[in-house]
Amino acid sequence: MKIASALSSNRFIVINIFFLLIIPAQAHGQSGSDALRANTKTLELYGDFAMSTSKSKALEMNDTGSVSRIQAIVHAGDELNLGVSLNLETSTFAYELNSSTLSTAFQDIGIYYRFWYLQLGAIVASETVSSKKADADFLDFYGSGYGALFHILFPVDRGSLVYFKTHYILGSAVEDSFHDSVTMGTRMDIDIGGQVDITKKMMDLIFGYRYRTYSIAIDGTNYSELQTSTYLGVGFGWLF
Repeated sequence: MKIASALSSNRFIVINIFFLLIIPAQAHGQSGSDALRANTKTLELYGDFAMSTSKSKALEMNDTGSVSRIQAIVHAGDELNLGVSLNLETSTFAYELNSSTLSTAFQDIGIYYRFWYLQLGAIVASETVSSKKADADFLDFYGSGYGALFHILFPVDRGSLVYFKTHYILGSAVEDSFHDSVTMGTRMDIDIGGQVDITKKMMDLIFGYRYRTYSIAIDGTNYSELQTSTYLGVGFGWLF
C-alpha cells in the first residue's frame, strides 16, 4: 500500500506540473513555432530510469520493477520539422509471492513531421517478452508490429517544454517457445512529461509519467497487461 501510495503521489505531482507549465507557455510572448524551433536540435539523445508497476493478468502478478529507456532523434529540414526517432526500453519485474518474473524489451522506430504544436507520424515496432510463472518457463517470444504516433508539444520558453505523447501499435501473431498459439495484441503508450534546461545549450533534465497497456492471447485466452512508470533522466542535443 505504501508503494502504491507513493507512485500515485508521484503521478499526481508530475501531471500537475505539466498543467501548471502549460499556462505560462500559452501566455508567453514568443510564438509557439519559434519556441519549438529553439528547443529542437539536429541530434538529440535521451536516457531515463523509472520505478514502474506491472499488473499482469497472464502471470497473476502486481509488483514494482525497474525500467530504463534510451532514445535517439535526428531532425532535418529548414525548420527541423522532419524527425526520425529510435526508442529502446527494457524492464524487469519479479513477484515473490508466486515466484514469477517478467522481462520485456520494446523497440520503436518512428518517423514524423511537426505541424505547429503537433507531431504526427508512423511507427515500426518490435517487442521481446520472456517470463516465468511459479518458477517454470512461461513465455519467450519476439514480435513486431506497426502503428502511429501523436505528440503535442507546449513550449514554456526557449529552454523548456512540456509534452503529451501517444503511440498506438497494432499487434500480430508471434512464435513462442512454450505455447502453440500466442498473439501480441494492440499496445498503447501514453507519456506525459517535461524537459528543462540544465545547461543553456546542450543538457536537459527530463521527467514524466508513462502509461502502457497491451494484451496477450495465449492458446485462445486473452490477458491484459499494464505498466505505469514515473521517470527521471537527462538529454543532450547538438545543433549542426
